[in-house]
Amino acid sequence: MKGQGQKLGLCFAAGDVVVAAASWVLAYWLRFHVTFGSPPPDGIPPIEWCLRGLPLIVLLTMVSGRIARLYDLNRLRRLAQEFLGILQANALLVLMLIAVMFYRRDPYKSRLAVGLFLALNVVGMAVARRAAWSVIHLLRRQGFNPSPALIVGSGRVAQKVAATLRD
Repeated sequence: MKGQGQKLGLCFAAGDVVVAAASWVLAYWLRFHVTFGSPPPDGIPPIEWCLRGLPLIVLLTMVSGRIARLYDLNRLRRLAQEFLGILQANALLVLMLIAVMFYRRDPYKSRLAVGLFLALNVVGMAVARRAAWSVIHLLRRQGFNPSPALIVGSGRVAQKVAATLRD
């Protein structure tokens, strides 16, 4: 059981990394290539500056997700709890990102792009995780990756529980 949970957690982590990377690049594109907000005072920074930050985004996404316990899977975790975890992880991600950008004196430091990244990443992670859980539930209903259950006893109640679980 623990092995299956670790594989699922790894899948969620990989999905979070993909969403974060896509959100980072999309935030750059929205900020600098779509008329959104005031024009940049120093002109449009090259895309290479944005792409140079991708390894940092991937690393900080993994660290913030782990700290916020996004990869500790709990079947009984409700949507609100998961969304709160996503918000916590992203707040921590943006705080660490800003700190690292300040420390490195990164030339790519658009506040609007970071804000867009935060919004896109929160929405993207929430949608991706809900879609993943929907697929998991669909597969389990079809008999893939069943969750084992132990029924103690053999009386009438135990037989009803076993019949319910079979259906």
